[in-house]
Amino acid sequence: MAHFLNAIHKKNNQGLTVAEFLVVAGVIIFLATLFIVFVVLRVQSYQAANRDTEREIHVKQLVQALTFYQSNVGNYPYPADGEVIDGSDDLLSRSLKDTKILSQIPLDPLNKGNYRYKYTSGNGSSFVIEYYMETDAVSGKKQGLNRAYP
Repeated sequence: MAHFLNAIHKKNNQGLTVAEFLVVAGVIIFLATLFIVFVVLRVQSYQAANRDTEREIHVKQLVQALTFYQSNVGNYPYPADGEVIDGSDDLLSRSLKDTKILSQIPLDPLNKGNYRYKYTSGNGSSFVIEYYMETDAVSGKKQGLNRAYP
């Protein structure tokens, strides 16, 4: 054991060999990579949770606007089939804008693929808004498909 400690002591006085330097550099690079990956994943998770919170706020705004619309008009807008809410051409958007209940219709923060709001009302007496959540970070909501009703 004393010989080993002596050898280490002598090496420290002479500096690192190339092999030792490469091992140390490799360990530092590996740890830095792990740290960067961890930070990137945390940031992406945080962003997805923020988008989900924004979705929940949007859907609540739409439900409140539709409740107000129904109390003024007597029924909810009812398209022939369910429609993706695009903010301008769909029946829900036109109805809420024409009655000046909302001047701007909230859209999903991603607004692509499954991440769009879909409105359905069979006969104007009720409605369903379907929307997808990226995470389960919002209390009471699950990742994937969610629905809002009056």
